[in-house]
Amino acid sequence: MRDVLGKKCGGDVGESWEISVIEGKESVVSNGFLAGNTLKELVEVYMDDLVGGRVWERYHAEFPLLFKFIDSHDDLSFQVHPSDEMAKERHGGFGKTEMTYVVMAEENAKFYLGFREGISQDEIRKSVESGVLEQDVKAWNARRGDVFFVEAGTVHALGKGMLIAEVQESSDVTYRLYDYNRTDKDGKKRDLHVDEALESISDKGVEMDEAKCVLHSREGEDSEIVKCEHFTVNRLWTEESRRVDLAQRGSFTVYMCVGGQGELIMPQTTMDKDKDEKVAVETEDVVSVRTGECVLIPAEVDELEIVSGGGALDLLEVYV
Repeated sequence: MRDVLGKKCGGDVGESWEISVIEGKESVVSNGFLAGNTLKELVEVYMDDLVGGRVWERYHAEFPLLFKFIDSHDDLSFQVHPSDEMAKERHGGFGKTEMTYVVMAEENAKFYLGFREGISQDEIRKSVESGVLEQDVKAWNARRGDVFFVEAGTVHALGKGMLIAEVQESSDVTYRLYDYNRTDKDGKKRDLHVDEALESISDKGVEMDEAKCVLHSREGEDSEIVKCEHFTVNRLWTEESRRVDLAQRGSFTVYMCVGGQGELIMPQTTMDKDKDEKVAVETEDVVSVRTGECVLIPAEVDELEIVSGGGALDLLEVYV
């Protein structure tokens, strides 16, 4: 978090929540005349100008996504996330489908995703009780550029030695299925949610579509790495400059910088009342971005210029 992403943190910090409206963990605007306001306040005030007409129609004032960086210094627990239907019924909020992009990985780092074929819920429970669940979950080699798409209801875990970027539905609901029987300094095991996790496991979670869920993006190439009902994630590679047309999206756009540094330049516009259309003015908004930073571009921005600061600028582009 400190050395690669430049986060100002001390001690053992495993997660950085970058863009969030989760209560108690809300993002705050860092620049411009709205600095100090929370993202939730901005959504309530600017509505579809910020999130986009299509997003506002679907979610209204609920900002739908959560963005994180995670450092797995150790093997993390095995988890299952509920579907939207189960989460709404049990917790009054979103479920959690998510995407993991590997920013860095040590040699032999593993991402665990999906059960072995033919396993039953009774067998899963017995593996948890016997302390050997990791033997029943598929382990995938993880390298920079790898992408793991985790649909709600799919068992997964981060192995040690990875730095990842994560895009997910805006939810803090996690059912911990297994934690290697580890204990804290007082000899106590972490709480598990075995019954809830087993209830959450979907048919897709057992019969996982590997071609859809385990992917690799190549250095130096643009690629669409995930497209689902909750979000689209593209990897954009820029060595000089490029323009991006945002006008037809009907959604906000978030850029997560996973390599390099550069600038995002947004031409200022004003409304021509006679023509009822936006026209460009001479000034521009310029936002600097470096590895580990995220920038939220409002939906009312129609065009964006991405400029590398020397070398390659590697961005994840996310929208609904």
